[in-house]
Amino acid sequence: VFFPYAYCYRCPHGREYPSCDIFCVDFIEKNILSGKETPLGDQKSKISNVAALIIEPMQCSGGYIIPPDEFLQGLKKLSDKYNFLLIVDEIQAGLGRTGKLWGVEHSGVEPDILVIGKGISGGLPFGAIVARKEILSNWAPCAHVSTFAGYALGSANALKVLEIIEKEKLIERSNKIGTYFYNKLLELKEDYSIIGDVTGGKGLFLAVELVKDRKTKEPAISETEFIREKCYDEGLLFQTGGYLYNRLLFIPALTITKDSIDRAISILKDVLEITIKRFL
Repeated sequence: VFFPYAYCYRCPHGREYPSCDIFCVDFIEKNILSGKETPLGDQKSKISNVAALIIEPMQCSGGYIIPPDEFLQGLKKLSDKYNFLLIVDEIQAGLGRTGKLWGVEHSGVEPDILVIGKGISGGLPFGAIVARKEILSNWAPCAHVSTFAGYALGSANALKVLEIIEKEKLIERSNKIGTYFYNKLLELKEDYSIIGDVTGGKGLFLAVELVKDRKTKEPAISETEFIREKCYDEGLLFQTGGYLYNRLLFIPALTITKDSIDRAISILKDVLEITIKRFL
């Protein structure tokens, strides 16, 4: 079962934050859980029909969307109430990307299971799960098998990556340089109405949403494709995505310099000028 994410700029429920009181969490309980699950308070049965809820602390491939902290906090309350596991996917949001080691830390929520991958091994194929002993010890023998489970090279590399992150203070750097990048993007928003929203303020987790009109929020899809290609031609590489494919996703290395950010902003600014003349 899938449920809507807390995408406040385009709320799927037509609400506005914070007056919505995190309606997206209430929606899950009333429309997905209510009447189908057994709360822990029911003494007849303490077994839920839901095994787990899997969530990214900040939505990545969906467009680099940052939810309010109350969203994850509300999901944790549901998992406690209905007795299912809260599994947080940190494959993209983790390891300093959001200015903390794990993205979920921003909300103060402690998940039951943490899923880690990609960046943890600096390029080698490697993934890991972290959970409390009572959860992992419930797995029966051969409940899970893997060709590369615990392989020495990947494990050694992962340990070295964690060591480098700590030694070189990359999490602190992500916060500092991320704030600089975010503020530069906000300055562009002030000058160009095609930018409807800027996501940021949490490390180097950054995105820009392009619209034809800020009031109607009509997505600027063709413009997004044009901007991507023109920026590529000038040497600025980034991903595009989002629900409507109108978001620019900036996913730089945690070691990016201010000079590189300034160059990126300069290219993006020039391309925005060209785009506006051509489309708007």
